[in-house]
Amino acid sequence: MKKIIIAAILGLTSALYSADVVVYPRSTGYPYQCPAPKTGQTNSYATGDDGEFQKGVAWPAVRFTVQDNTNCVRDNLTGLIWARNANLNSTNTWSNQIEFCESLDYGGQTDWRLPNIREIQSLFDFGRYNPALPTGHPFANVQNNNYWTGTSDPAFFDTYATRTHFGGGSVGNVLKTTLYFVWPVRGP
Repeated sequence: MKKIIIAAILGLTSALYSADVVVYPRSTGYPYQCPAPKTGQTNSYATGDDGEFQKGVAWPAVRFTVQDNTNCVRDNLTGLIWARNANLNSTNTWSNQIEFCESLDYGGQTDWRLPNIREIQSLFDFGRYNPALPTGHPFANVQNNNYWTGTSDPAFFDTYATRTHFGGGSVGNVLKTTLYFVWPVRGP
């Protein structure tokens, strides 16, 4: 039987973990299922690791589609739309990058935002590094560096937020005054 992750709204962490299914509550309180994708790790380094089991939903045959005349990329696994250029703004603080996304007019769209931690992590291919993105990805100017997420650290929500590092696919929490890159997203 598959375990189900119950992920809380408002940035609270979940209590149960599974490689197959994630359930997120909607703002109405009714849950919906979202498949957890495979990580991309195919080599096994120890019995029982991700490389051996490769749990999760398989990526679509065509993971990313460049949208005509917009310079945007649709992730066919998550349904999210990403800016094709992963370096639209210089490094900046967390709050300044949020403002940048909210004021961005790119690809004829104005509903851009800073991705949450789960959204930006969905881009990672843990079988790769420098950058930790799937082979043949269509993105430009991806920095092997830190990118902000819109997710605050729940233990220090006033001063810390979560960042991702695309050199190796790592995640961490840092002061919101630190200067990092931004990769705008829109969609679900």
